Amino acid sequence: MTLALAYLLALPQVLDANKCFEKQSHSALLLQLAAYYYSLQIYAQLAPCFRDKCHPLYRADPKELIKMVSRHVTLYGQEAWPEELAALTKQLHYYNQRLLDFTQAQILQGLQKGVDVQRFTADDQYKRETILGLAETLEENVYSIALSLAQRYSVSRWEIFMTHLEFLFTDSGLSTGEIENHAQSLHLFETLKTDPEGFHKHMVKYIYPTISGFDHKRLLYYFTLLESCGCADFGKYAIKPETHVRLLKKFKVVASGLDYKKVTDENMNPLEALEPILSSQNILSVSKPVPKIPGKDGRMLSPSSPYTIWLQKLF
Repeated sequence: MTLALAYLLALPQVLDANKCFEKQSHSALLLQLAAYYYSLQIYAQLAPCFRDKCHPLYRADPKELIKMVSRHVTLYGQEAWPEELAALTKQLHYYNQRLLDFTQAQILQGLQKGVDVQRFTADDQYKRETILGLAETLEENVYSIALSLAQRYSVSRWEIFMTHLEFLFTDSGLSTGEIENHAQSLHLFETLKTDPEGFHKHMVKYIYPTISGFDHKRLLYYFTLLESCGCADFGKYAIKPETHVRLLKKFKVVASGLDYKKVTDENMNPLEALEPILSSQNILSVSKPVPKIPGKDGRMLSPSSPYTIWLQKLF
């Protein structure tokens, strides 16, 4: 490394070293060498050294020198330096950033989540997707790393929380009660409700299709979230979240085998969906909430509609 540094310092133009750095596969050692090289060059320009003897600068601990020079140039900002020196500070910042990326990627690789270290270091889109992917977990340490990386690389907290909520609904294997408790413990909704339109779009597109029409408890939780996060005015739907909540609370008790999604699908006949669960024991209870359900023609059902279907079953 000493010999490599000597050759680099002998280059006629300081920035010519970039050609060497960029041709090599990035490793922690190479990125440290690049940061050290630019720290030496910046220090030497700010405090010119004797060229006929070995200045103490070149005996200093490389890590301490990088830290000291980085802190100094960051303190005053790019505008404070002449153009030539500003170009060097820009390169120092670049290699410091790449080294940090590389270190973070190695930590992720240690989690055994299939992270490509080289790609994480160089590809911003892959970096973003990786961070969001890490939010899809029930492991507290991995989730904490996702939050930390999101803050470091400007991935919004809202996106992390929304990705995590989607994971809870679709791939976590948790029961609805466990999802509710977990989401509350992480205080997801204080942040998610700051963008009710985005929340509504994501819930409708990615979460609703994964819920079974027979899972009344999960559907109830889904519509409760839409209501509590202020989504009532988004989307052109005949039934508002608040009404869904009332219907599900009722049907959950009196019509456990009902495919609720078919009943409320605007393209289907709700009476055909109600027919399989109607009986003498629940016909009265089912007929009470049906006026809140639109038929295929867009008009609300009448309380007598379920009786018509039930009588056809009897005779």
